[in-house]
Amino acid sequence: MFIPLAAPLMLTAAPSSGPPPLPKNIKIKTISQWQYYFNYNYGVFRAPANQGAEVEQLDIDIAYIEPQAPGAAKEPLFLPKVTVLKIRGGDMIDDDDERMDYLAEVLAAVKPSEFHWLSDEAGGGYSPTAHLVHPTVIEAGERWSEKGMLGQLVLRGGFPSSTCPDTTLMNPNKPLEFAFRKWSIEEICWDLDNFTPTAAVTIVQHYLQAVNTEYWKGACKRVPTRALIFSSMPKEALERIRNLPTKIGLAEPAVEWLQDVLFVGDGQSVSRIWGEHPSVDERLYARLRAELLVLQNRRIMPMAMLWA
Repeated sequence: MFIPLAAPLMLTAAPSSGPPPLPKNIKIKTISQWQYYFNYNYGVFRAPANQGAEVEQLDIDIAYIEPQAPGAAKEPLFLPKVTVLKIRGGDMIDDDDERMDYLAEVLAAVKPSEFHWLSDEAGGGYSPTAHLVHPTVIEAGERWSEKGMLGQLVLRGGFPSSTCPDTTLMNPNKPLEFAFRKWSIEEICWDLDNFTPTAAVTIVQHYLQAVNTEYWKGACKRVPTRALIFSSMPKEALERIRNLPTKIGLAEPAVEWLQDVLFVGDGQSVSRIWGEHPSVDERLYARLRAELLVLQNRRIMPMAMLWA
């Protein structure tokens, strides 16, 4: 008797009932976006959704952080893979403790290898020559540093200070504390776009004065960073920056460190501004390490001299 073969069994996956995965890069640039991701009751970065599991880059404009209802219960944020954290607009609302309290939860939930502190570009691109940084941000970086060196600190805008009265912000001769001085950082990349030559020199001078005080006249014994890049540097400021170490009386070890790690650039290439070629092996190693960091993080070739 002929027995027909059974039709092959076709296995199909059951349709997924869960939400679609989020992109790996998330930007918060509206209040509704902040609420969607971070709201205490329904934010998708919290349990039970936990949709932040695959997010790698988080870009937050502080102006759109929305306060929550007092006393609202909340699940912890789940952002285990965030490696790049960008914070925008902090220079304009440094005294807004309520917003900073909500930002503190985000900072505690991540451990980035790359942190961007970006000036507010509203109002025609204006950025102050110096500004205060809220302790919430400073303390977060100090906690990250306890767990390992931050690979890259990207700054756009004026000098970030931890404490200074408003009347001293524009005074290049008034020493200010660098807000991130206690952070352990491999590379600092500082974008000076939209600044006049005088403002750019003032910012660099503030930084070098802070470095001189904190690292070579103070108790700190490690170098501030292994590579320092000032990008979008006005060409008219270059000679004045070359003369800054002498003008402000930079300690000799600080001068050598600066010669080894400092680069300036125009966005396409970077260059050293001093032509010294040290014979000390330790300094040669520091110079090579700085150049490798530039290549690794910016993917551009350091040139011998950019504006010779």
